[in-house]
Amino acid sequence: LGLGSGGGGGGRSDNSVGSSLSSLLSSSNSALAGLTGTALVEATFLQMRDPINDDLFLYETPMMEWIPSTVYRFDGFFDGLQIMHSQGVAGNKLYLGPSSEGEDCAHCHMYGLVNVAAFLAQAMKETIRYDACDENSWDRVGVDEMYPLSNACGQLGQSYQDYHCSEEERHMECEVDPQMTITAVTNAKWWGAPGP
Repeated sequence: LGLGSGGGGGGRSDNSVGSSLSSLLSSSNSALAGLTGTALVEATFLQMRDPINDDLFLYETPMMEWIPSTVYRFDGFFDGLQIMHSQGVAGNKLYLGPSSEGEDCAHCHMYGLVNVAAFLAQAMKETIRYDACDENSWDRVGVDEMYPLSNACGQLGQSYQDYHCSEEERHMECEVDPQMTITAVTNAKWWGAPGP
C-alpha cells in the first residue's frame, strides 16, 4: 500500500505501511488467525489505523514536506470502505473478498487488498496529496497565467454543465439548475494556489 510520493511526515516512509501490511498478513499474526475473506481485510485495516493515518494519508506542504492530512483520516476511509462493500452505489460494490462461507479461497482477500490499494493510489494522486476534497483550480490562462474564476465551471476548455451520463447511467443525471450555487471548503496548499 505504499502510495508513491510520501516520505516526510511521521518519521516512517510509505514502505513501512507495506511492511506493516505484510507483517499483519503473515501466518504468525494471532489476531488475524482463522479470519478469511472480507473479515480478514477489515481486521487487517483496523490493525493499521495508525500507520495509515501517520504514514499513508499524507499531503505535500508548500515547503515540500509530507505531513498527515487534516481531511483524509482512517475512520472516514474505513466507514466508506464498509459501505461500498456492503451496499455499493447503483448496484456496483467494492470487492474485498468473499463475505460468506463456502465462497472463500485461500488468497481471495488479496484481491480485496489490491482493489483498495488501487483506489488509494488514485485518491493520493487526485486529492490526498493536496489535502483537498474539492476540485483544485490549476488551469492557468493568459500571459500572466492567472487562475480564472471560470475554472469552477470547467478546466482545459471543458464545460461541466454540458456533461451527460451514458445511457445506462442516465437515471442518475440531474437537470442543470441555473440558480444553484456551491462553495468549496478545501483547496490545494501549493504555493500560490487559489483559495476555495
